[in-house]
Amino acid sequence: YGIIAITYLAVAITGYWAFGYAVNPFVVYSYPGPQWAVTLALLLAVVQILGCYQIYTRPTYEAIEIKLSRHNESPVSFWNASMRLIITSIYMIIVTTICCMIPFFIDFVALVGALGFTPLDFILPVVLFMFARRTSWWWKAMNIFLAVAYSVVSILGAVGAFYFIIDHAQTYKLFADL
Repeated sequence: YGIIAITYLAVAITGYWAFGYAVNPFVVYSYPGPQWAVTLALLLAVVQILGCYQIYTRPTYEAIEIKLSRHNESPVSFWNASMRLIITSIYMIIVTTICCMIPFFIDFVALVGALGFTPLDFILPVVLFMFARRTSWWWKAMNIFLAVAYSVVSILGAVGAFYFIIDHAQTYKLFADL
């Protein structure tokens, strides 16, 4: 958790230090440097998102695949593989269309991060670790502190995301950024 916190805080602090209050929520867009550096940062962001996307959308795919797959056939049979490809493609088209429709989609991403990413990646592992292992009172206190601290971060993130969604919805126009 320390390494993750250091990387997030490093980006947040240096972004605010370099660009002040006018820093873009997506720090890369604030960077006035050479175009190749911005392009490289965006490319690396896409690579990172592709990996995370596969992890976080797997439960959705699984729920749909259970209903549509032929259980008496191999998972790699033509029918099951075709259904998997079709489901993934339709889901991607829907998500991409919604993303393009809403000019303040980043606010929804922040809300999903606060309500989904933070609890799954920071709070749940700490709580499960406490149940799985018997540790000293100091480690237990540290784990409780981490769970409470990340819960507060999650709640504050959700409140901030709701605020920005409400604020940006007042000037909402479909496909405004295209």
